[in-house]
Amino acid sequence: MSEKVTSKKRQKRESLLRQSFQLFTEKGFQNTSISDIAKNAGVAKGTFYLYFKDKYDLRNRLTIHEASKLFINAYNAFINEHSPDSDENHAPLDVEKIIVFMMEHILDELESNKPLLVFLNKNLSWGVFRNAIYGEPKEDEPDFYYLYRNILEESPVKYRDPEIALFLIVELVGAAGYSSIIYKDPLDLEHLKPYLIREIHNILKSHEII
Repeated sequence: MSEKVTSKKRQKRESLLRQSFQLFTEKGFQNTSISDIAKNAGVAKGTFYLYFKDKYDLRNRLTIHEASKLFINAYNAFINEHSPDSDENHAPLDVEKIIVFMMEHILDELESNKPLLVFLNKNLSWGVFRNAIYGEPKEDEPDFYYLYRNILEESPVKYRDPEIALFLIVELVGAAGYSSIIYKDPLDLEHLKPYLIREIHNILKSHEII
């Protein structure tokens, strides 16, 4: 397949994802049709089915796509902040430090983008997450679980049941972060972060292989 054709396919898929997110957050999932999505994306309705099985498949892929972007953007921010010339880069990889940085970065992004926060809180279930881990990889799909595995593999500290550890961290940060950002309950985000950091430490510590 030529690079030009591949680029056009990627643009159409990105347009479908982008327009579906806008429609889902403005009109709601139930009130949005496939015809609406295709029309807003500037493609024929039949083109939709070249990329997604149905509206539910699109919603699941969109959920993972947006969550993955958050995760990978946070990791890239960590890398950018810790330059290759920094002395700390010669120290053993600190998984906890990376995850805590990413957690804070993701929560800050979600605080500034509440429609995305609400969308993910409503749709990012562990079942959707597991399907993204074990399902067929999608072209040009950011893969945050692959990145997570690489971080663990490079760490001198080894962890048992890393999927369970990630599940606990995602559930903790997702639920507590949503309540804090939307309702400022029981604390606003800045005052909640130290508690989340402590709990992330406890989760990772409990999964260390001694």
